[in-house]
Amino acid sequence: MESTKSTKNLVYISAALIGAGLIIYGAFYYTNIETTSKQEAQVLPVAKNDGSADTKTAQAFKEVVLGDEKAPVTMIEYASYLCGHCVTFSQNTFPKIEENYIKTGRVKFIYRPFPPLEIGMALVCAQEQNKFWEYNHEAYNSQIGSPDDLKTIASKVGADADKFNKCFDSEEYKSIAENW
Repeated sequence: MESTKSTKNLVYISAALIGAGLIIYGAFYYTNIETTSKQEAQVLPVAKNDGSADTKTAQAFKEVVLGDEKAPVTMIEYASYLCGHCVTFSQNTFPKIEENYIKTGRVKFIYRPFPPLEIGMALVCAQEQNKFWEYNHEAYNSQIGSPDDLKTIASKVGADADKFNKCFDSEEYKSIAENW
């Protein structure tokens, strides 16, 4: 009985998050439809062998997907690290979704951050070192008050601090974070 109630609650929470995400996406889409059609696709520079970014040989930024790319359901979370409900979701609900749906191949999960802009830039810099999900998890479990806190998180998840700091300080990925 308790298991059925928990499952129903998880379904309702997931549906509410997806619905809220769609509403927010629709609002952004329809208010920016003219400017979006005039813009070129955002690009993420490809890392050279020496680890530095090359903006001349860029490829389209591909969202970071957690789970099976061919999963029948795609769940997109629009969230902010400053939102208390988002933190609660990340710490309490997401692990259940990951265990029961993502790891079983039933759902693929995409995360799209809301401002502040600096956290979005930090996520892209973390992804340069394949640390996107580790960084995302640690950011939700950390107190973020300054750019130095974002750099500390990178070190905590095992990212090369010098590469991360160079990437973050350059603001090279600011346009990606602005238009995520």
